[in-house]
Amino acid sequence: MTKALPNPQAPWANAKAARRVLTRDGSWGDSAIHRLVADCHPKQRDAALDPSHLVSACIPRGGGKTTTFMVRALDTLTSRVEAYVPYVATTKGHATNILWRKVKRAMEAVQIEYRPFEVDKMIVLSKNGSILKLCGADDDAEVDKLRGFRIDGLGIDEAAYHSPKRLAYIIDEAVGPRLRGWVFLIGSPGRDPSGLFFDVTVPGGPLHRPYADRGDP
Repeated sequence: MTKALPNPQAPWANAKAARRVLTRDGSWGDSAIHRLVADCHPKQRDAALDPSHLVSACIPRGGGKTTTFMVRALDTLTSRVEAYVPYVATTKGHATNILWRKVKRAMEAVQIEYRPFEVDKMIVLSKNGSILKLCGADDDAEVDKLRGFRIDGLGIDEAAYHSPKRLAYIIDEAVGPRLRGWVFLIGSPGRDPSGLFFDVTVPGGPLHRPYADRGDP
């Protein structure tokens, strides 16, 4: 009987995993995020910097929810090597209209160097290889592209307007098996008083916890 040899890739894999949890380089990441956070409303800062893995925010249109997600995403992207944060809107076109130009302007303002990939709607940070990816929930092929990636953060915008089945598929199946970071559900109030987003944001809802009670068991 032959005996299996030790996996020669294991030491390299361990070293690679260790690099992924490095803190950001203070010479660029800390100062950039500090400037972005300083421009936020205090309630935006709470949501952007909350260390919880499950966060939700129900905000009227024009209330700054996209900025809140953007700061949270950039905080993660600058603090981990090769981090991956998808942003999912109802369609890829919607995601592009909401975030594409906004996030590029913000990074340029605080001098975060990046490479944009226009066709894939993907931004790669030059310093550490972290990726922000824009997706549309209506495209099965687009959602399935999230499979297999280690997910450091996931933002789902207009969460009230995704069907419960679609939300469950994205969170539990496409992303869940490789999720090692946070999920941030954001949006304005929906027409239908039901579903996951309603349950996590309505006061007294079955899955709702006010920010003030975030430390409770």
